[in-house]
Amino acid sequence: MPSFKCAGCICDVEEDEAMHCMSCYDYYHYDCLNIPKKTFRSFSVAHKSKWFLSNEYDSMRKEIKSQKSNLISLQKENDLLRTTTRDMAQRLSMINQQSRAKNIEINCVPEHRNENILSLVQQLGKIINCPVKVEDIFYCSRVAKMNTSSTRPRSVLVSFSSPRLRDTFLASSITFNQKNPNEKLNTSHLGIASEKALPIYVVENLTAENKSLHAAARIKAKELSYKYVWVRNGRIFMRKSDNAKYVLVKDTLTLQNLF
Repeated sequence: MPSFKCAGCICDVEEDEAMHCMSCYDYYHYDCLNIPKKTFRSFSVAHKSKWFLSNEYDSMRKEIKSQKSNLISLQKENDLLRTTTRDMAQRLSMINQQSRAKNIEINCVPEHRNENILSLVQQLGKIINCPVKVEDIFYCSRVAKMNTSSTRPRSVLVSFSSPRLRDTFLASSITFNQKNPNEKLNTSHLGIASEKALPIYVVENLTAENKSLHAAARIKAKELSYKYVWVRNGRIFMRKSDNAKYVLVKDTLTLQNLF
């Protein structure tokens, strides 16, 4: 009489001591099925050769199928929630950035105890050919450092009377540097005495989140040999070459997908 491998205990079993499952087509020893020998002996040959794994097995299969369906549904719901959260975060960041549409930062200006920030801004305006009246400046002051361990001077935050004046001031500083590539804006233009003229920078006032994203974009640009990284109206852009299309960096996921 032929013998088979029991799918339960992996042992050889004689045909008259095994049952053949018509679902998985394996043979199972009656002991592995927890069927008493007396009960097994009462089964007909036809029943033994065409046996199914019982309603319990069917129930398990249905339960697994149901759980799998639920898992797929939960995964889709989770993906939707992630997308929604990401969109809301981007919108909130955009609103926060738009609230700074009148602001600029002047970076790397050395600090002095008796400094006059208002006069400094007006002096800078004269240098870049964008005169600024006192009434055009709503607010100007040094701001706290994001990184308290940094040795760089605190940035100067300036809030103008309108986004148009802010944009004109920014554009004028860029034009000045383009026209004077060998003597870009530096401390000497502001009459600040130092052993060596130190560069100063006029930039948009970004949110903390966008500042971090801008820094990450610059690092990524070096890694992937992108030629340009710039900020316009609070949005960060990258371009790999002069002829390449620009990339709008919305978040860190955008950077992860660059190549």
